[in-house]
Amino acid sequence: MKKSQFSLIALLGLFAIVSSCKKDDSSPDDKRKLLIGVWHGVTLQYKVYENGNLDNSASGTEDLSDETIELKENGSYISRYETGTWTLSGDKITVDNGTPDEHTATITKLTSSDLVLYESDEATVSGVKYKYEDIQTYKR
Repeated sequence: MKKSQFSLIALLGLFAIVSSCKKDDSSPDDKRKLLIGVWHGVTLQYKVYENGNLDNSASGTEDLSDETIELKENGSYISRYETGTWTLSGDKITVDNGTPDEHTATITKLTSSDLVLYESDEATVSGVKYKYEDIQTYKR
C-alpha cells in the first residue's frame, strides 16, 4: 500500500513539474518590447562561400564595440551612421534607411541583455555563386 501511495505521489509531483514548465514562445509584443532600447555592438562574425566552399581569406570577425543602434517604440531607429525605420515579423527584423539597401535579419537570441542576429545573402557573379553569412552580437 505504501509503495502505491509513494508511486502516486511521485507521479503527481512529476505531473506538477511538467505542467508548470512553459514553452518559450514569446508573443510578438513581448519580442518587440525586448527589442526597444539602445543596443551596443559586440562582434560581427562573417563567412563568405564561393561555389559552396568557405573562403577563409574573405571570412573573419570584426569588433563592433563602437557601434550602437537605438530601436524606438515608434518604429524608427538611430545608429552611428544612419536613421530609418524598423519592423518585426515573427523572428525577422527589418531595418530600412530609405535606400534599396533594406536589411532583414533573423533574431537567433533575444533577452533583456543580449541580441544576436543572423543574416545571409546569395549572388552569382560571372558564373561564380557567392553566399555571405554574418552573425551580429549586441548587448544592452
